[in-house]
Amino acid sequence: MLPINKILAIQALLCAGFDLEDKAVFEAVNNLSLAGRQQQLDFNGIKVILDVAHNPAAAVALAHNLAPISGRYIAVASVLADKDWAGIVAPLADIFDDWQIAEISDTERATKGQTLIEVLYNAGLSGTLHSS
Repeated sequence: MLPINKILAIQALLCAGFDLEDKAVFEAVNNLSLAGRQQQLDFNGIKVILDVAHNPAAAVALAHNLAPISGRYIAVASVLADKDWAGIVAPLADIFDDWQIAEISDTERATKGQTLIEVLYNAGLSGTLHSS
């Protein structure tokens, strides 16, 4: 969770009249995380960052928070049809070196993989389509 979000949450509790203990707030905020939001894992010695950036604003935040690295960033992505895929791709276009598109096949709400690839192509990017 981003620091500004933590600050806003504390401010909201204070405005609502909650009596907060400094030590308890400090411990809670420092141990707070949201799975799938810039969550960092290690998989077989490879740093993996999970983020469910499912709208353009979240993609901008992700792009802003991904530090420059000596290696490559690879995106593994898919979206539902009600999401702005082009708006998600745009702020991340210069960040990711490779796009791996995994088609969601268990719901009619998913955007077809070929459509996702076409958006990448129209943005001057390329990707590899996977059936799941």
